Amino acid sequence: AEAAEAAEAAAAAQAAAAAKAAEQQQEHQPHRPVREEEEVPNEFLCPISGEVMEDPVLARDGHSYERVLIEQWFATGRHTSPKTNAAIGTDLVPNMQLRTLIREFLERNPQSSA
Repeated sequence: AEAAEAAEAAAAAQAAAAAKAAEQQQEHQPHRPVREEEEVPNEFLCPISGEVMEDPVLARDGHSYERVLIEQWFATGRHTSPKTNAAIGTDLVPNMQLRTLIREFLERNPQSSA
C-alpha cells in the first residue's frame, strides 16, 4: 500500500511540475497573433500572370492555370504549354483541390488576396 501511495504521490508531483513548466513557458512568450502571415505558395500563383488563382484549371501539361488566362492563351491560336512550350491539347479540368487550398489559405491570410 505504501508503494502505491508513493507512486501516486510521485505521479501527482510530476503532473504538477509539468503544469507549472507549461504555465511559465506561456508567460515568457511575447503576445502575438496566433498565426503570423504566411507566404503565398508558388503553386497558388498562375504561371501566366504570377497572381493568386481564383479559378484554377489543370491543363494537359499537368500544370494549373487561371481559367480565364489559359482560355485566352488558347484563343490566340497557341496550342502550347505556357510553362514548358510543349504542344498540348486545349481541354481543361477544374482543379477543385487547389481551389480549396487557395481559399483556405486566403481565409487565414486575407491580406494576401490584395
